[in-house]
Amino acid sequence: MKLVEMIDKGYRVSRILTVCTRALENDVSPQAGSDGAIAMCIADADLVLGNLIDGLERLEKSPTKGGAAALLVELKALKLAQAALVTDAGGNDPSTPEWDALAAQDETLCQKIADCTPTTPQDAAAMLEWCLTDSAGEIWCDLYPKAQRTVIAYLGGLAEVAGSHVGMGSSA
Repeated sequence: MKLVEMIDKGYRVSRILTVCTRALENDVSPQAGSDGAIAMCIADADLVLGNLIDGLERLEKSPTKGGAAALLVELKALKLAQAALVTDAGGNDPSTPEWDALAAQDETLCQKIADCTPTTPQDAAAMLEWCLTDSAGEIWCDLYPKAQRTVIAYLGGLAEVAGSHVGMGSSA
């Protein structure tokens, strides 16, 4: 199960439990059979939550590279979760604890990406992609040039290594 799927399942459980809570808090006397429907919703939420927990445990145990490419994938999943909250809030920035937690995670991931030292071309590309997509052409902060300088140094190192191998073949 991918991180994006797990986040989606978490929001699904949240919506199911919100419906159940509203139904239980309703001052109107329950209709015949509504207790069974609420019980089914809670059972569904429990099943989805169990799958979510299993997925998170597998994710925690799975070895990850932890490089910029992996962090960018995580950041993209986080951005999807933020977009879902904005959609749920009618297009406005929600002022909820969940939003605040996602915003804090967003900042942390951005800092981690900027602090990365690429070890693969994929990491270098992810760092540059992050600079472009995170800034959206409007925002500028000191993290972007830091990441760009790091990628330039990495690419310069690759060029030096490639240059040192030129002419090392056998001469006839």
